Amino acid sequence: MTRYAWAAVGLALVTLAGTAAQPDPQPEPESGILPAFIDRSGASRDRAIKEGGGSEATLIGTAKALAWLARQQKPGGAWHFPDKEHADPVGATGLTLLPFLGVGQTNRSGKYGKYTSDALAFLTGRFDETTGTFGPDTSPAGHALATAAVCETWGMTRDQKLLPVSRGAIRHLVSLQRPDGGWAEEAGKESTFVGTGWAMLAIRAAHMARIPFPDSSVKKLMEFLNARGAGPLKSQYGEPKAADARPGTTPTAIGLTGRYLFDGWGPNNAGLADGTIGMFGEPKAKATQTVTATDRSRAPKTWEQVKEDRAPPDPPRAFYATRVAFAFGGPEWQEWNEGSKDDAGRRLGGMRDWLTMSQSANGNDSGSWDAPPGFSWGRLGATALHALTLEVYYRDPPLYRRLPAP
Repeated sequence: MTRYAWAAVGLALVTLAGTAAQPDPQPEPESGILPAFIDRSGASRDRAIKEGGGSEATLIGTAKALAWLARQQKPGGAWHFPDKEHADPVGATGLTLLPFLGVGQTNRSGKYGKYTSDALAFLTGRFDETTGTFGPDTSPAGHALATAAVCETWGMTRDQKLLPVSRGAIRHLVSLQRPDGGWAEEAGKESTFVGTGWAMLAIRAAHMARIPFPDSSVKKLMEFLNARGAGPLKSQYGEPKAADARPGTTPTAIGLTGRYLFDGWGPNNAGLADGTIGMFGEPKAKATQTVTATDRSRAPKTWEQVKEDRAPPDPPRAFYATRVAFAFGGPEWQEWNEGSKDDAGRRLGGMRDWLTMSQSANGNDSGSWDAPPGFSWGRLGATALHALTLEVYYRDPPLYRRLPAP
């Protein structure tokens, strides 16, 4: 029994609509939003926020982020990353579209309908039906992000002109898969967890939108995770090899996301339990003010820590680690999201407060987040990813639900 095996004991697993590795086989309706996207607006979103632990502050933070992102759109509908070597307007546009779609803003509805419509026109205008690409200069990561955006929009609107784009883009995404089962960030490079993570977003979007995706490609993805995974439970992942695996890292968070989405790892899986607890920190005997029995060295900042240092979290790690904690659920999710209890029993801090408290309120940057040093996607990429993290409560319905054992 592993040090975290207790987290998998006494739990019942309920599989919700759809499966982790297969698109929903139900017939496609000709119009209307698909069920997988229903929580993104209206009363369904309000319910999901309440059940998941969101707050008024997370809604306001997301709204401010979208307003800032809208102001950055270029004439012609594209967004651009600031790094000239990684400008990739297709990837930047695909990524930036995702948080708008996450709150129900499509090319057919919503306050930002014109922005999303222009962005989709930019992407579809570059799309080559013969090759399935968004242009010869688009990176594999950029292609994956654009594919996720068009698939999600198709699932939310049933806009018929997006169906051949979604299918063609998915076919090309499959062709970009490396022999080891992962995806590269840049053309001609080796697989990375970051590149594979963006591809997984596109695969998940295809599943939600009922766009066929080959089982053989998912099987190869599992081979990639198996080769890079470490420990008896495969709960840690390493870059560039398994020997480099460590708990709580970005590769580990991406690996666990893949296991949850495509390998059937629900909240009662010992590997997901071990990996989730590892996101918080190292084991600590007699740990206090935490349900994780860790030193919380990798946990989201407390309220006091954020007040002392308002630097936001690393964008990719915050995005994927929050998805993992949300998937695991229970008191561990509550602590990740809302913070640990103080001596008075109050919860202050956690990922939601860290993000809303570190969001800029200064002039032209108001609504955005600072990018960490060396993050090539800059303020635009950091803001899009942090907005997606604040949308965790409702943008992607859970595949499984953790229930107390009878």
